[in-house]
Amino acid sequence: MPIEQDAVQVLREASVARLAADWRRQHPTSDFPDRRVTVTCGGFRIALRLGDDRRFDSRRWLDPPGLAAQITLDVTIDERSPDLDRRPVLVRGAAAGFAFDGNYAQIVVDDSGAIGSLRLAGRGGDDWLLGLGLREGFLAVFQQVVASRGGARLHAATLALDGLAWVVFGASGAGKTTLAWRFIDSYVQDDWVFLVPDAQGIWWAWRLSEQRGPFDPDEPAWQLRLGGLRQLSPERRVTGLRPLSPEAGFAALSASAHAVDGCAGPGLLDALARLVEAHPPALLDHALTTPADELAAFITGTPAG
Repeated sequence: MPIEQDAVQVLREASVARLAADWRRQHPTSDFPDRRVTVTCGGFRIALRLGDDRRFDSRRWLDPPGLAAQITLDVTIDERSPDLDRRPVLVRGAAAGFAFDGNYAQIVVDDSGAIGSLRLAGRGGDDWLLGLGLREGFLAVFQQVVASRGGARLHAATLALDGLAWVVFGASGAGKTTLAWRFIDSYVQDDWVFLVPDAQGIWWAWRLSEQRGPFDPDEPAWQLRLGGLRQLSPERRVTGLRPLSPEAGFAALSASAHAVDGCAGPGLLDALARLVEAHPPALLDHALTTPADELAAFITGTPAG
């Protein structure tokens, strides 16, 4: 429909404008300060130490002050050409730790010593590949941590509305990113999210800190209490919230869960079952012509009238 196409174009232009204004923070231009950086994901932190004199792009990830890391990884550069056809595989080890072998990163972690190694594929010093290796490495560590705490990683868009995290999941191409663009000042991320229960059974949304430049204490929270789960439907003529049966909600959530080999199985399914019990998903219809404030009310379950 023409009006929907116009709306999509407006959203894309707004997103491009935001990225252009934020280019200084996004553009990878700096190196590890003092060969060390701390990366945060929700309630967990890992520290990286650059083990040689090689300078490489770190996307300006800096040490936020006062944050102690639970695991420290010694980083080295491997000039090998990465095997682009090899799927990432997480191999569980003994109780002492785990190992990860991916396209751009290899990790070995000794939990008992809270230390490990991270090897990144360089291929001639290609900073782009090094950046992919860093991100792949972070995700591997945090996925293992989240799994060990009874949580899961979802392919989803996450919005911060009313001080809570609202997770909108669905198949690729369903419109999660388009929806997220409508909340430029409120969306946490539009690709994936970690959902983790605490000791009291309260679920939290974790995002990977992408701190670039000097530490900003006003950076949005690295973890937010989960408000609810919304499965994005293909309906684009109207906006509304419809109930889902527990069985349908569990099936849809399972299809959006990210399972790395060695980190899947009954543990992940049990985590999703507990998540659905605590936060039954609802089906979200999204018409692009609905004003953002009205859409937010539907997402949070508080529509006017």
